Amino acid sequence: MSWSSVASLLVANIAGQIPKSNEMQVKNVDPFAMEPSDYVLIAAVILATIGWIITVIINRSLSRKQHTFNALLEMSFHDKLESCIANLSPHLRSGKLPSPIGPIEKDLKLLLNHYEFLAAAIRNGIVNEKLLADSDKPLVVRLVETSKIYIKSERSKSVRKTEDEKNKMYEHIVWLFRRWTDAQPCPPQKLIEFFWGRPIFPTKSSIRLHLNRN
Repeated sequence: MSWSSVASLLVANIAGQIPKSNEMQVKNVDPFAMEPSDYVLIAAVILATIGWIITVIINRSLSRKQHTFNALLEMSFHDKLESCIANLSPHLRSGKLPSPIGPIEKDLKLLLNHYEFLAAAIRNGIVNEKLLADSDKPLVVRLVETSKIYIKSERSKSVRKTEDEKNKMYEHIVWLFRRWTDAQPCPPQKLIEFFWGRPIFPTKSSIRLHLNRN
């Protein structure tokens, strides 16, 4: 047998073994196995996502603070609101409204509607609650405490058909009053609200029952 024949047989034998060898390698491959670089890539994606979420939360918080600051600044230069507060101050200090309520009703409605709007903005994550509380919490608490009978009277006289619809009148400011007095959020709730970007709503019945028992 010549050397060329031997070489041909060796090549044929090796060539015949290659597919078997590849087949064995394919069978032993773990489809879920990852290289170290894959773990680095996954970690980078996770960190980038967390960074994006934190950036969104911070920007949203800064936006709420800016809205609140603008509202408080406008209020400080709003002559009508300042006049309402001055006219209502003796009654807010005493905790009682005159009966009949008389000419101060217009001032009372204006102030209630103003804080009703801000409370609704807080519930919808537009206004920063802490900034408003640091500025106006005592005033809001005294306002609702003094006006409970008036608010219930206004609800009863409302032309709205159902009880739930009637209770929507001044719903937000009553909710804020509860939140700042006897229904303050616990630490886990505050943490959820921080990431949620807005307060967690109580049930409508809890707002109604709180107002009716006073």
